[in-house]
Amino acid sequence: MRLNNLIDIQNLIIKTYLSDVKVAIDATLGNGKDTINMLEMFGSEVKIYAFDIQQQAIDSAKSAIKPEYHKNVVFINDSHEYIDNYVTEKPELITFNLGYLPKSDHVIKTQSYTTLRALDKAVNMLKPGGLITIMFYVGHDNAREYNNLSEFVRILNPSTFKAIHINPVNQDQNAPKLVIIQKLEEKNETK
Repeated sequence: MRLNNLIDIQNLIIKTYLSDVKVAIDATLGNGKDTINMLEMFGSEVKIYAFDIQQQAIDSAKSAIKPEYHKNVVFINDSHEYIDNYVTEKPELITFNLGYLPKSDHVIKTQSYTTLRALDKAVNMLKPGGLITIMFYVGHDNAREYNNLSEFVRILNPSTFKAIHINPVNQDQNAPKLVIIQKLEEKNETK
């Protein structure tokens, strides 16, 4: 494993800290790679809510996911900012993979304001002990989304949440960055 392959590092952290995930959210489905990783890690017992605003992404993900796992995935053609309209359970894992759909229109991409709303809802609905992973591809918007969300994460209540930030420091400034948030205990407040 290469240290600058943040997807592998993200998956290693998920496997290390979560063993029995029953409910997960892929807040940015894209081509389905995060959903496929969750299915491979947690098998046929996991239920995944997979969000994307582009039908093209949902169609691409459906074709990439083995048909026997389609029953495990609730495909939602809507913005992740509305996760609370679709998910009533407390998920153990929520992933965000920010930017645009590879090999598609780069004008359609995640936006700070919708992702902040989604993240605010995600930290509240996350099951204690659960993880939120955020993969930032900062080149798509000159790091605006990364800076806004990083500030949100920085001010999370440290008695309720622990967060780590993995930033390859000797890479290009537009190299991907990874944030992992763990919810420690149930509280009414998020910040």
